[in-house]
Parts: sequence; structure tokens; C-alpha cells
Amino acid sequence: MGGREVAALVHAAGADLAAPFATTDRVAFDTLVGVNLAAPFFLTQALLGRFADGAGVVFVGSVSARTGRDRHAAYGASKAGLIGLTVNLAVELAPRVRVNSVSPGATDTRMLAAYVAESTKGLTDDQQRRTRIADASRMLLRRVATPAEVAATVVHLALD
Repeated sequence: MGGREVAALVHAAGADLAAPFATTDRVAFDTLVGVNLAAPFFLTQALLGRFADGAGVVFVGSVSARTGRDRHAAYGASKAGLIGLTVNLAVELAPRVRVNSVSPGATDTRMLAAYVAESTKGLTDDQQRRTRIADASRMLLRRVATPAEVAATVVHLALD
């Protein structure tokens, strides 16, 4: 395959949906799986012949793959699939290509802001406060991570 060698590949794109399991339709499910699992799978596959020796692949997952969250069944399942892809590719592509994933919690991104705005619609101030306290208790840092913190980890894993 022609083209430049790839020294590092980071899959950081993601889609989220906060919807009850009972009402998540096929289109929404397929969108999440397409963005969060199929796209990383097939992009990595397409670049397989271009990876340099010692290249690093990093998938950005989510803690939702391992910890339950209300109205996140499809999202959590798609990110859990990404963890499965990671461990299997780590075995299959070793030792030439290193494959890792990071699973950050809440990170200060537009996706998080949109989720918070949507998920708190109709809640009283007290309900919103209790939701923020409950969310913070799930975070090891007890706060939302910054994109720079996640990026530093990703760069460390992607580069030898």
C-alpha cells in the first residue's frame, strides 16, 4: 500500500446519546456503533499496511464501558466493544504495532456540555445540584478532566 508511514493513530472521535434503553431505536444505536466502534475498526484496518514498526494505536473509550450509567446502554455497549477491539488488536498486531486505549471519565468538551444541557432540562435547581454531586462522586479526580490531561496520556501511549 502506498503513502506515508503512520507512526501513531489516535481514534478520539465519539458520539453519545442519553436515551432510555426502552426507547433507543435502531438508527440511534447504529450511529453510536458506527462512530464509536466501526469507524475505529475499519480505519485501523485501512491503515494496517502503512504502520511503521513500533507504531502506536490509541483508542479513546469511556468509563461508561465499565460503569453503568442511566440512559447510556447503547453508548456504553459501543465503548465496551472498543475495549474488546483494543485487547484483540493488541495481541494480533504485536509486536510491530502497540495498541492501547484510554477510558476517561467526564472531560470538558462540547460533547459533555451538550449532554449536560440536554440531561438537565426540566430539572429543578436542587435536582441539578444533586445530579452534579452524584456525577462528581463517580470521578476519581472529583472534577471534570481537561482535554489536555487526556491528551497527555494519549500522546504518552501513542509515541514510543
